[in-house]
Amino acid sequence: MRITKTLFVASLLWTSACSEDPPSQAADAGVVYWSLALTHGSELSGDLGESLALQVFYSNSATGGLEGEIVHFEILGEARGADLEQSDVATDPSGFAASLLQLPLEATLQPVQVMISAAKVDPLIVQIQARAVQFEILPVGAVERELRTGLAVPTQVMVLRVGGGPVEGKAIDFSIRTDGNDLPDGQGVEVEDASAAEAMTGPAGIARVSILTGSEEGDLHLSARLEGIGTVNFVYHITDRPGGDAGCRLDSDCGDGFICERRGEGEEAVNVCVPEGDGGCDPNDPLSSQCPGGYVCDLTGECIPGGAVGCRQAGCEDGLVCIGNICVQPCTDDDDCPLGQECIDDVCNDPDPPADIVRIEGFWDTRYQFDLSEVLGFLGDLGVPLDFLDQAFRGNLDIPIPLIGDIIEDAIADLIARYIPPWVPALVHGLNNLVHIFQQMQVIGQMEAHHRNNPLHVRATEIWDHAVIHLIDRCPRGRQDPNWPSCAEVDIVLDQNLGEFGVIGTDIPPFNGRLYLNRAQDWHVKFEREVQMDITGLVRYVVNLVVSIATNGRFRNLPDALAAAIDCAGIQRAADRAACDLSGGNFCRVPGVQQMCENAARAAGEAIDQRLLGMGVGWEAMDFDQTARIYDHDNDLLGDELGQWPAPAGVLDGRFRLIFRRPLSGVWYGDRP
Repeated sequence: MRITKTLFVASLLWTSACSEDPPSQAADAGVVYWSLALTHGSELSGDLGESLALQVFYSNSATGGLEGEIVHFEILGEARGADLEQSDVATDPSGFAASLLQLPLEATLQPVQVMISAAKVDPLIVQIQARAVQFEILPVGAVERELRTGLAVPTQVMVLRVGGGPVEGKAIDFSIRTDGNDLPDGQGVEVEDASAAEAMTGPAGIARVSILTGSEEGDLHLSARLEGIGTVNFVYHITDRPGGDAGCRLDSDCGDGFICERRGEGEEAVNVCVPEGDGGCDPNDPLSSQCPGGYVCDLTGECIPGGAVGCRQAGCEDGLVCIGNICVQPCTDDDDCPLGQECIDDVCNDPDPPADIVRIEGFWDTRYQFDLSEVLGFLGDLGVPLDFLDQAFRGNLDIPIPLIGDIIEDAIADLIARYIPPWVPALVHGLNNLVHIFQQMQVIGQMEAHHRNNPLHVRATEIWDHAVIHLIDRCPRGRQDPNWPSCAEVDIVLDQNLGEFGVIGTDIPPFNGRLYLNRAQDWHVKFEREVQMDITGLVRYVVNLVVSIATNGRFRNLPDALAAAIDCAGIQRAADRAACDLSGGNFCRVPGVQQMCENAARAAGEAIDQRLLGMGVGWEAMDFDQTARIYDHDNDLLGDELGQWPAPAGVLDGRFRLIFRRPLSGVWYGDRP
């Protein structure tokens, strides 16, 4: 029985490789069929300079995959600048052999042809077209905004390779449409009266200019053009109305005398421009009119959420005292207080600021790195349900054909392996490593900081422009690739429509901080933050990226890939033909194989859905502190860096609320642009 089963398995595997051939009689035991098959298409394309893996499976009907056999790779005709890493490659224990093809650096009209050959089989020809790298230009932030007169507004675009990855060194032409007229007074790009300027994209793929809104009301039409690729159009509605209902994100969106403040609660909350005096209060005389409803005046002179009335009306719990209309912890000496504060009149408070305080006012480019692997740990092994070789088909089938049924049941796992597309193992690998993608997720943003009347206290506003993740499978040689880690980087624009996917949103209210000297007498800053972010949407977007990369662009989302992950009808046909051959035509229908396969595919989809449902719905709120040392390299009492990247960077410490309820940690960095 064992010999019969072995021969049948070999015959079945060879038959499945030619699933479209008509049924044939069982092969004579002395005949051995040899096969060389591509694990990908015979026509491929790649970007200029890209490395493509060419792979084949070498087998025969007696033993299956052949180990240690030489497979020859050869470029036919003119190489056109292409180069093969290896010409002769020995097959691995499973019968696979692969060689990397380095594509030329210049586009060619004719494809590069590679012949792949081995003993006892006809050679295979693969045609590869080297195409020019495709780029896209995207706006960073809203393309239509209402702005005040007299502003210098940062305007940004990002250049990406199609499929991900920032592009550095691209020239972007920014220009204001004038229709042949002079610019309004004070308006310009970078400087007054300049209708155009050029900016280069940096390492993050972003080009930035400042647009001067001028002193007159009206619409400002701005274009950002990348030669040969496309144009992004912005429309700024300029008004001199103070305050108003127009949204803002940075204080600089509001103009002199105004700041960007949070108004409203929950989904109705918006950031609006208000007179600067409305954003502060006097903690020694906290009149209710100084703060909006639901806010109280804290010790720093800031209006903070605190209920409809302060402690002057409601009192404090045991052990706390009412200072500045909020309840605070009393102290007996300086050791009871945070670094930089002193125990003054039995309450922790700030000392008078020294004359040599290092200020941090102005604009900062910020970078955050979060480790979300603990929070998203339930996404680990997301690809396990897709790994059909681990599905227990054997024992679940009950084929009522004497002897032949037992043979087919024993061989079903090997049969299934032949009907799984070659991209499925790559998808399984990518999904199982999904959680590791979020171990070092980065967010790139811009922060604007202002000192309060007491310069030890700071208020800030911030925009998070884009997230950066690393997909190691984008690098042909993994971490050993000479372009690592840039080849693995994928930029995801935030708060921007991403086509069919939609928007991955953020909501960042203005926040407060304070400066202090640590015990080594180095200046530090500590901000207390709340940020809401569509992390569920971010994970869904990354899953789609993994699917697209693993399937070489065949599928753009997981449901479509799942539907094509296994050819259940093909397995049924192969099993039917094999049974027909072995029984001499007496049994040509094996019941239940296709249904079992489809049930397993459906179960795999449901298992993956259940894991993704663990994300919950909606956005996730993050409460955290961020602390960093202030570096003043030129000793002009104006900070140049907040932390140093990658070490010693600033520190993040906080927690997730609502959905995850887990700790939040990471590092951050600020640099003056």
